[in-house]
Amino acid sequence: MQNRLNMKTYTFETQTILTKSLQEVFPFFANAENLDRVTPPWLKFEILTPLPIEMKVGTKVDYRLRLHGIPIRWRSEITEWDPPHKFTDVQLKGPYRYTDSIAFFPDGRTLATGCFGQCTALWDTENHVLKSVVPAGNVVRGVAISPDGECLAFKQWTVPISVVLWDAASRSVRRTITRYTGRPAFSPDGTLLFCDGALVNPSTGEAKVPFREGAPEATDVAFSIDGRLLATAHGGGTARIWSVATGTCLAVLW
Repeated sequence: MQNRLNMKTYTFETQTILTKSLQEVFPFFANAENLDRVTPPWLKFEILTPLPIEMKVGTKVDYRLRLHGIPIRWRSEITEWDPPHKFTDVQLKGPYRYTDSIAFFPDGRTLATGCFGQCTALWDTENHVLKSVVPAGNVVRGVAISPDGECLAFKQWTVPISVVLWDAASRSVRRTITRYTGRPAFSPDGTLLFCDGALVNPSTGEAKVPFREGAPEATDVAFSIDGRLLATAHGGGTARIWSVATGTCLAVLW
Protein backbone atom coordinates (compact mmCIF):
# COMPACT_ATOMS: atom_id res chain seq x y z
CA MET A 1 0.00 0.00 0.00
CA GLN A 2 2.81 2.41 0.87
CA ASN A 3 4.38 1.97 -2.59
CA ARG A 4 1.04 2.65 -4.26
CA LEU A 5 0.56 5.85 -2.27
CA ASN A 6 4.02 7.10 -3.33
CA MET A 7 3.58 6.22 -7.00
CA LYS A 8 3.94 9.21 -9.32
CA THR A 9 1.24 10.18 -11.79
CA TYR A 10 2.07 11.72 -15.15
CA THR A 11 -0.28 13.49 -17.53
CA PHE A 12 0.34 13.80 -21.25
CA GLU A 13 -1.84 16.21 -23.21
CA THR A 14 -1.85 16.83 -26.93
CA GLN A 15 -4.23 17.96 -29.63
CA THR A 16 -4.57 17.79 -33.37
CA ILE A 17 -6.64 20.31 -35.32
CA LEU A 18 -8.30 19.01 -38.48
CA THR A 19 -9.71 21.56 -40.90
CA LYS A 20 -12.49 19.24 -41.96
CA SER A 21 -16.18 18.94 -41.15
CA LEU A 22 -17.55 16.35 -38.71
CA GLN A 23 -19.26 14.59 -41.60
CA GLU A 24 -15.87 14.10 -43.27
CA VAL A 25 -13.85 13.20 -40.18
CA PHE A 26 -16.25 11.02 -38.18
CA PRO A 27 -16.29 7.98 -40.51
CA PHE A 28 -12.50 7.67 -40.33
CA PHE A 29 -12.27 7.69 -36.53
CA ALA A 30 -15.41 5.56 -36.16
CA ASN A 31 -13.85 2.76 -38.19
CA ALA A 32 -11.94 0.48 -35.81
CA GLU A 33 -9.71 -0.71 -38.65
CA ASN A 34 -8.16 2.77 -38.81
CA LEU A 35 -6.73 2.42 -35.29
CA ASP A 36 -3.76 0.69 -36.87
CA ARG A 37 -3.18 3.66 -39.18
CA VAL A 38 -2.94 6.16 -36.31
CA THR A 39 -0.80 3.96 -34.02
CA PRO A 40 3.03 4.10 -34.27
CA PRO A 41 4.22 0.99 -36.15
CA TRP A 42 6.79 0.09 -33.49
CA LEU A 43 3.91 -0.74 -31.11
CA LYS A 44 2.86 -3.58 -33.44
CA PHE A 45 -0.83 -2.83 -32.97
CA GLU A 46 -3.23 -5.64 -33.90
CA ILE A 47 -7.04 -5.91 -33.80
CA LEU A 48 -8.10 -9.33 -32.54
CA THR A 49 -11.85 -8.96 -33.13
CA PRO A 50 -12.88 -10.36 -36.54
CA LEU A 51 -13.39 -7.70 -39.19
CA PRO A 52 -15.49 -5.90 -40.26
CA ILE A 53 -16.73 -4.56 -36.93
CA GLU A 54 -20.21 -3.04 -36.71
CA MET A 55 -19.91 0.03 -34.50
CA LYS A 56 -22.85 0.62 -32.15
CA VAL A 57 -23.60 0.84 -28.43
CA GLY A 58 -22.45 -2.40 -26.86
CA THR A 59 -19.82 -3.26 -29.49
CA LYS A 60 -16.69 -4.73 -27.90
CA VAL A 61 -13.28 -4.62 -29.58
CA ASP A 62 -10.25 -6.70 -28.56
CA TYR A 63 -6.76 -5.65 -29.60
CA ARG A 64 -3.15 -5.95 -28.54
CA LEU A 65 0.18 -4.25 -28.99
CA ARG A 66 3.74 -4.65 -27.79
CA LEU A 67 5.51 -2.13 -25.59
CA HIS A 68 9.25 -2.78 -25.28
CA GLY A 69 8.51 -6.32 -26.43
CA ILE A 70 5.88 -6.92 -23.73
CA PRO A 71 2.46 -7.97 -25.13
CA ILE A 72 -0.46 -5.90 -23.80
CA ARG A 73 -4.10 -6.73 -24.49
CA TRP A 74 -7.11 -4.41 -24.34
CA ARG A 75 -10.84 -4.77 -24.55
CA SER A 76 -12.95 -1.66 -25.08
CA GLU A 77 -16.70 -1.15 -25.39
CA ILE A 78 -18.70 1.49 -27.24
CA THR A 79 -20.95 3.12 -24.63
CA GLU A 80 -22.16 6.09 -26.69
CA TRP A 81 -22.79 6.17 -30.42
CA ASP A 82 -24.11 9.41 -31.94
CA PRO A 83 -22.82 9.78 -35.52
CA PRO A 84 -21.56 12.11 -36.82
CA HIS A 85 -21.18 14.02 -33.53
CA LYS A 86 -19.49 11.75 -31.03
CA PHE A 87 -18.84 8.28 -29.74
CA THR A 88 -17.37 7.03 -26.48
CA ASP A 89 -15.41 3.88 -25.85
CA VAL A 90 -14.27 2.74 -22.41
CA GLN A 91 -11.66 0.23 -21.35
CA LEU A 92 -13.15 -3.00 -19.99
CA LYS A 93 -9.82 -4.77 -19.59
CA GLY A 94 -6.39 -3.28 -19.96
CA PRO A 95 -3.43 -1.70 -18.21
CA TYR A 96 -4.99 1.59 -17.16
CA ARG A 97 -6.71 2.39 -13.87
CA TYR A 98 -7.95 5.91 -13.24
CA THR A 99 -9.84 7.36 -10.27
CA ASP A 100 -12.61 9.61 -11.58
CA SER A 101 -14.33 10.79 -8.42
CA ILE A 102 -14.16 10.69 -4.61
CA ALA A 103 -16.54 11.34 -1.70
CA PHE A 104 -16.28 11.08 2.10
CA PHE A 105 -18.95 9.43 4.21
CA PRO A 106 -20.26 11.91 6.84
CA ASP A 107 -18.27 10.36 9.69
CA GLY A 108 -15.02 10.96 7.80
CA ARG A 109 -13.83 7.41 8.41
CA THR A 110 -14.59 6.05 4.95
CA LEU A 111 -13.69 7.42 1.53
CA ALA A 112 -15.42 6.18 -1.62
CA THR A 113 -13.52 6.28 -4.92
CA GLY A 114 -15.01 5.65 -8.35
CA CYS A 115 -12.57 4.42 -10.96
CA PHE A 116 -12.00 3.02 -14.42
CA GLY A 117 -11.79 -0.49 -13.03
CA GLN A 118 -15.28 -1.96 -12.65
CA CYS A 119 -15.74 -1.00 -9.00
CA THR A 120 -16.27 1.66 -6.36
CA ALA A 121 -13.69 1.22 -3.62
CA LEU A 122 -14.29 2.05 0.05
CA TRP A 123 -11.18 3.04 2.01
CA ASP A 124 -10.45 3.28 5.72
CA THR A 125 -9.14 6.83 6.17
CA GLU A 126 -7.54 6.15 9.54
CA ASN A 127 -5.54 3.04 8.65
CA HIS A 128 -5.27 3.82 4.91
CA VAL A 129 -6.40 0.36 3.82
CA LEU A 130 -9.09 -0.95 1.49
CA LYS A 131 -12.25 -1.83 3.45
CA SER A 132 -14.41 -3.24 0.68
CA VAL A 133 -15.27 -3.05 -3.00
CA VAL A 134 -18.69 -2.32 -4.50
CA PRO A 135 -18.85 -4.12 -7.88
CA ALA A 136 -19.85 -1.95 -10.81
CA GLY A 137 -20.06 -2.19 -14.56
CA ASN A 138 -17.03 -1.20 -16.60
CA VAL A 139 -16.34 2.40 -15.51
CA VAL A 140 -17.63 4.40 -12.53
CA ARG A 141 -18.12 8.10 -13.14
CA GLY A 142 -19.21 10.15 -10.18
CA VAL A 143 -19.81 8.99 -6.61
CA ALA A 144 -22.05 10.72 -4.08
CA ILE A 145 -22.92 9.97 -0.45
CA SER A 146 -26.30 10.83 1.08
CA PRO A 147 -26.10 13.31 3.99
CA ASP A 148 -27.06 10.56 6.49
CA GLY A 149 -24.33 8.28 5.13
CA GLU A 150 -26.78 5.46 4.44
CA CYS A 151 -26.67 5.52 0.63
CA LEU A 152 -23.89 5.58 -1.96
CA ALA A 153 -24.81 6.66 -5.49
CA PHE A 154 -22.63 6.21 -8.56
CA LYS A 155 -22.94 6.26 -12.33
CA GLN A 156 -21.81 3.09 -14.07
CA TRP A 157 -21.04 2.67 -17.75
CA THR A 158 -22.99 -0.42 -18.66
CA VAL A 159 -25.52 -1.14 -21.38
CA PRO A 160 -27.72 0.65 -20.58
CA ILE A 161 -25.84 3.32 -18.62
CA SER A 162 -27.33 3.61 -15.14
CA VAL A 163 -27.09 5.24 -11.72
CA VAL A 164 -26.83 2.75 -8.85
CA LEU A 165 -28.04 3.46 -5.30
CA TRP A 166 -26.17 1.20 -2.86
CA ASP A 167 -27.24 0.67 0.75
CA ALA A 168 -24.29 1.04 3.13
CA ALA A 169 -25.92 -0.95 5.96
CA SER A 170 -27.08 -4.01 4.02
CA ARG A 171 -24.25 -3.72 1.49
CA SER A 172 -26.68 -4.30 -1.36
CA VAL A 173 -28.19 -2.39 -4.27
CA ARG A 174 -31.27 -0.39 -3.31
CA ARG A 175 -32.22 0.75 -6.77
CA THR A 176 -30.89 1.14 -10.29
CA ILE A 177 -31.99 4.19 -12.30
CA THR A 178 -31.75 3.95 -16.10
CA ARG A 179 -33.94 6.85 -17.25
CA TYR A 180 -31.79 9.60 -15.75
CA THR A 181 -28.12 8.69 -15.86
CA GLY A 182 -25.95 11.70 -15.14
CA ARG A 183 -23.20 12.17 -12.56
CA PRO A 184 -25.15 11.96 -9.28
CA ALA A 185 -25.30 14.45 -6.40
CA PHE A 186 -27.49 14.52 -3.30
CA SER A 187 -29.26 17.68 -2.13
CA PRO A 188 -28.22 18.93 1.34
CA ASP A 189 -31.32 17.39 2.97
CA GLY A 190 -30.97 14.12 1.04
CA THR A 191 -34.49 14.25 -0.44
CA LEU A 192 -33.33 14.84 -4.02
CA LEU A 193 -30.73 13.19 -6.22
CA PHE A 194 -29.42 15.03 -9.27
CA CYS A 195 -29.10 13.01 -12.47
CA ASP A 196 -28.87 14.59 -15.91
CA GLY A 197 -32.33 15.71 -16.96
CA ALA A 198 -34.03 15.70 -13.57
CA LEU A 199 -33.92 15.82 -9.80
CA VAL A 200 -35.21 12.43 -8.71
CA ASN A 201 -36.58 10.93 -5.53
CA PRO A 202 -33.82 8.61 -4.24
CA SER A 203 -36.42 6.30 -2.71
CA THR A 204 -38.39 5.71 -5.90
CA GLY A 205 -36.10 6.74 -8.74
CA GLU A 206 -38.89 8.86 -10.20
CA ALA A 207 -38.42 12.46 -11.33
CA LYS A 208 -39.63 15.05 -8.83
CA VAL A 209 -38.31 18.11 -10.70
CA PRO A 210 -37.75 17.60 -14.45
CA PHE A 211 -35.37 20.11 -15.99
CA ARG A 212 -37.22 22.38 -18.37
CA GLU A 213 -34.24 23.15 -20.59
CA GLY A 214 -31.80 20.63 -21.99
CA ALA A 215 -28.07 20.89 -21.34
CA PRO A 216 -24.98 18.84 -22.19
CA GLU A 217 -24.01 16.12 -19.74
CA ALA A 218 -22.61 17.59 -16.55
CA THR A 219 -18.96 16.97 -15.71
CA ASP A 220 -19.45 18.20 -12.13
CA VAL A 221 -22.38 19.14 -9.92
CA ALA A 222 -22.88 21.17 -6.73
CA PHE A 223 -25.89 22.20 -4.64
CA SER A 224 -25.92 25.48 -2.74
CA ILE A 225 -25.80 25.07 1.04
CA ASP A 226 -29.47 26.05 1.40
CA GLY A 227 -30.46 23.63 -1.38
CA ARG A 228 -32.21 26.27 -3.48
CA LEU A 229 -29.72 26.30 -6.36
CA LEU A 230 -27.87 23.70 -8.38
CA ALA A 231 -24.75 24.38 -10.45
CA THR A 232 -23.55 22.12 -13.27
CA ALA A 233 -20.27 22.23 -15.17
CA HIS A 234 -20.06 21.27 -18.84
CA GLY A 235 -17.54 20.76 -21.60
CA GLY A 236 -16.51 23.85 -23.56
CA GLY A 237 -15.87 25.88 -20.42
CA THR A 238 -19.50 26.58 -19.51
CA ALA A 239 -21.49 26.27 -16.30
CA ARG A 240 -25.19 26.58 -15.57
CA ILE A 241 -27.16 27.62 -12.50
CA TRP A 242 -30.55 25.98 -11.99
CA SER A 243 -33.55 26.54 -9.74
CA VAL A 244 -34.08 23.40 -7.66
CA ALA A 245 -37.75 24.29 -7.11
CA THR A 246 -38.69 24.67 -10.79
CA GLY A 247 -35.91 22.96 -12.77
CA THR A 248 -35.35 26.07 -14.89
CA CYS A 249 -31.93 27.33 -15.97
CA LEU A 250 -31.32 30.70 -14.35
CA ALA A 251 -27.98 31.51 -15.98
CA VAL A 252 -25.32 30.20 -18.37
CA LEU A 253 -21.85 31.27 -17.30
CA TRP A 254 -19.12 31.90 -19.86
